[in-house]
Amino acid sequence: MSYTTCPHCRSVRGYERISGGNIEQPDTTINQPSTTTNQPSRRTIWQRSFTGGRIPQLNIQREDTRINQPPTTTNLPSQGRRPQRMPIPSRRVVRSIRPGYTSNGERVVSAQVYGTTGRCVTQDEAGNYYLRTAAEAGGRPVIEAALSHGVSRIASEGWKLLRPNLADMGEYGIEWVAAAEWDKFSRRLPNIVIGFFHHYQRQYRLVAGSRSSVAELLGIRVIDRMIAEALGQDDLTLEEIFENAYGVTHRERERHWENNPCIRCRPGRTARR
Repeated sequence: MSYTTCPHCRSVRGYERISGGNIEQPDTTINQPSTTTNQPSRRTIWQRSFTGGRIPQLNIQREDTRINQPPTTTNLPSQGRRPQRMPIPSRRVVRSIRPGYTSNGERVVSAQVYGTTGRCVTQDEAGNYYLRTAAEAGGRPVIEAALSHGVSRIASEGWKLLRPNLADMGEYGIEWVAAAEWDKFSRRLPNIVIGFFHHYQRQYRLVAGSRSSVAELLGIRVIDRMIAEALGQDDLTLEEIFENAYGVTHRERERHWENNPCIRCRPGRTARR
């Protein structure tokens, strides 16, 4: 015969709580010397009571303090039950590689492959320029296909060599500006690639280069001022231009840095990227 064991002492005997105000005496069938107690003992008081051969529910009282058992949760799935599957609607997604275009149809203006990834400058139908990563463009094969079909590369070297010839470049400037996606709470400015043109040796040349690369030729302050003019807001700094574009104030960013020391401890990006 199996009995429910006590969760505290693992005993198979049943016990019944003895209330503090009404202490019942033990079974009189057992000859025991009578003792008088005015208050319950500090130890737990037990009474053995068997009724009809059934084990009563275990109740415990310590110093008139009720020990509540945790409620039984009935709405939890039982063990062994398989989890419910919820349908998630989906739609058809198509990707294709068309040389010179990204997977979403934007024209690739300039591209660069480095390591196992790359990036590219794209132009949409409205004439806006974007700096896309290889993943955003549709993968590295999209960039490689664009480069194999004559798309210019983003030049990262040779800008310092042009500095002695700056006076002979004639007219030079910025044709377009492409910025990458920006985290508005970052201390750093987003990656920027510009289309820099010049007339060295009386020949028009358009070279794509990052903001930091072109700064090796003109200087970071000069190139930042030219980028601001190209964006139509020459009375603002680049940081203020991006803050206005992303709808955040500098005070909000500073408050975010104060509340997030891990971000505050990062070194600030003041020069170029």
